[in-house]
Amino acid sequence: SIYNYNHNPMGLEDDFILDLRKKIGHGKALLDQNYDILAAVYRFYHSDNQLEFQWDGRSHMERYDEEWKNKYKEWIAVLSQSKDIQRPIIKFATQREGFNHDFLKATIRRSILGHFKLRIRSQKLFKVSA
Repeated sequence: SIYNYNHNPMGLEDDFILDLRKKIGHGKALLDQNYDILAAVYRFYHSDNQLEFQWDGRSHMERYDEEWKNKYKEWIAVLSQSKDIQRPIIKFATQREGFNHDFLKATIRRSILGHFKLRIRSQKLFKVSA
């Protein structure tokens, strides 16, 4: 995993790593909860392809579905390398009970929007000038 590569390059198996391996699937739920924000980012950047002609026999929905799935996998691979996203996932996975999960979800959401240099205001995405 990216976390092991960055933080445990020797592959040492201490109690924390063993515990994390057992529970990390629960932490991925935070990314699933932020699926909607990634979908909104995709629509923000790819809203101009709605009326293109399809010459390969696929419908617009089939093309959009394929492109979206590929982009989602690409973004997850990139975003999972960010410490700002790794930390909340690890906290959620290892400290599931008695922890403010909404805060962790919001932290990841902020990190995703920051990665794409976007902000949400009044339920609309806006590009942030850097």
